[in-house]
Amino acid sequence: NGISASIRLLHPQRVTLENLVETGFATQEMVDFLCMCIRYGVPFVVAGATSSGKTTLLNAIMTSIPDNKRVFTIESGSRELSLVRRGEDGHIVNNAVHTLSRPSDTPAYDITQEDLVVASLRFNPDIVCVGEMRDVECYSAVEASLTGHTVVSTVHAGPGSAAHMRIALLCQKRFPINFQTSLMQAGQAFPIVVYSHKLENNSRKCMDISECIINASGEREYNCLYNYEITKNTIEDEQFIIEGHFCKPNMMSDSLRRRLVQYGVPQNKL
Repeated sequence: NGISASIRLLHPQRVTLENLVETGFATQEMVDFLCMCIRYGVPFVVAGATSSGKTTLLNAIMTSIPDNKRVFTIESGSRELSLVRRGEDGHIVNNAVHTLSRPSDTPAYDITQEDLVVASLRFNPDIVCVGEMRDVECYSAVEASLTGHTVVSTVHAGPGSAAHMRIALLCQKRFPINFQTSLMQAGQAFPIVVYSHKLENNSRKCMDISECIINASGEREYNCLYNYEITKNTIEDEQFIIEGHFCKPNMMSDSLRRRLVQYGVPQNKL
């Protein structure tokens, strides 16, 4: 009844890796695992609903990237990623290229996220970050990942297979091929799926980190590496009381371990 408005405010303060652990969003080991993936070239996608903390998590994880690696970010609408770091003298010390799509009524001047993904590959990037995959740019992001580039992104979807299903559906909008092939490519392009969720008490949790394994027949299998198990969820005095703990149900697969070793991760770190 009446007027309803929604305003999204981008707060100047930044959530750090330490904040993720202190607020209970994730454990230190989960954060270290994702930092290891992005540094050594294992692509991943952060899935979840609106306001679940997807971009916040991605922004914090990307601050761990060494300064000499080139990061190319692609966003639409408003800039939420802020990766530029300055030294004590005020000079920029890292290598970040931030871009925004530019919609236009004139097709010749319209710059889409898909255009920027294609353009990013000419900049010799170490990491390509697509702020959110929501349209045909998803196909270009998958192609970039499959050709050896480290691509990280977010998507509105559920955990594991639901995220790859959403990615495959978006790819179909650009290049409609056999859907099972699209699903296999989505799993290969983003072998790690991180699921972020806002609970009923408004706390945000990294509910699941899963690895997608493509078997010999091309089918996808999911190996849950970390998850959050809820042990209590009640309403007391009109307040949601939620309790739980993080678990590590499985170790990473041999294929992921070999991939990380081949990309330069020290054996003792694994």
